[in-house]
Amino acid sequence: MKDSARSLAIRQATIRMHVLTKAKERIVGAWTAGVSYLSDVNAELKRVSWPARREVYGTTLVVIIAVFFFGFYLFIVDIVLNYGMSKLLQFFGVR
Repeated sequence: MKDSARSLAIRQATIRMHVLTKAKERIVGAWTAGVSYLSDVNAELKRVSWPARREVYGTTLVVIIAVFFFGFYLFIVDIVLNYGMSKLLQFFGVR
């Protein structure tokens, strides 16, 4: 009976060591993959063609002007549609 208990303890210890080894391999593999990914990102960012400051300023200005233009346009459309709907509802006596 003692031999079987000892054998069982040895098997359990072996299984625990195997599980810990596999867990350690997964952690090391994940760490290595993360470091590799960050290295690839850094290399890719060095190859990017960044726009000049003047180009960024110009495109930002165009976007801001377009936002104000379309905002004003939609404001006018809303006023016209609101006026038209109120007249239409008055005509049919709903309001």
